[in-house]
Amino acid sequence: MNEAQRELAKSYIDNLTEKEVYEDPIVTELVPASTFYAAEVEHKEYYAINPTQPYCSMVIAPKLEKVHRLFSDKLMK
Repeated sequence: MNEAQRELAKSYIDNLTEKEVYEDPIVTELVPASTFYAAEVEHKEYYAINPTQPYCSMVIAPKLEKVHRLFSDKLMK
């Protein structure tokens, strides 16, 4: 993570905090990544391929709906 990436991420976190998007504080650490492991083929695009799987429909879908509701003006169309 370079300084520009860190500042961009921090600004997003600050924006979410200011808008009180989450009840609890965001505690994500902005630190350089250590070792990176690419996802296996079966994990890439998992949600797009398996939207009706319980985890996708009960956990991921509500989070995506919230992002779309709060930040639709910032999403690529």
